[in-house]
Amino acid sequence: MHSTINSILAHIIEEHSEVLLNNKPIGPDKAEVENTIKRAAKKDELIAVIGMSGQFPQADNLDIFWQNLVESKDCVNNFDWTHIDSELSTSQQLPNDINWLGRLERNQDFDPLFFNIAPAESDRITLQESLLMTHVWQCIEDAGYDPKSLGGSNTGLFIGCQAGYYEGLITSSAYAPNRMSYFLDLHGPSEGVDTTCSSSLVAIHKAVQAIQNGECDQPS
Repeated sequence: MHSTINSILAHIIEEHSEVLLNNKPIGPDKAEVENTIKRAAKKDELIAVIGMSGQFPQADNLDIFWQNLVESKDCVNNFDWTHIDSELSTSQQLPNDINWLGRLERNQDFDPLFFNIAPAESDRITLQESLLMTHVWQCIEDAGYDPKSLGGSNTGLFIGCQAGYYEGLITSSAYAPNRMSYFLDLHGPSEGVDTTCSSSLVAIHKAVQAIQNGECDQPS
């Protein structure tokens, strides 16, 4: 331990006098610096999004979603919460400023057997999980791949999603992505990202980082 600046100076002179006298720089050599620059340049390479799929309030697919944007359609409507939760049924009227919702509808058939999910278990599949599996599959198809062809590949799966609830128990946000990675036999990272409103953006950020760091060949 050095309690004064003079003692630190004496230590530096004693340990590194030869380097200092020969005017040799202390730090990484030229080759190491060049490799660092090359790695940084590689990280700046463009990454393409080649497949998309999605469902939004009042838009069952991307074409309808885009049309809603073109028409400046407001897809957030007045909503009566007591219709979905009997516990909210009360004689006291809820404030009008919270009676608004942009809601996804379970209006598309979900085939649990297609995803190797037993009928007895399908009753516990949440809307979030069924949409996740459906749109991951459709996204891969939209990219021009047969989803089954990715089996065994170093493909990552990064999903912005929330933790689920079943019979009073909290399930991890990684559960649904892991199920889909297992179904497709993907060998890359499989991660659920829950940062509330920024979940999707953070998931994309993690996917890009995984490619740049060589953790996976391609993300979904």
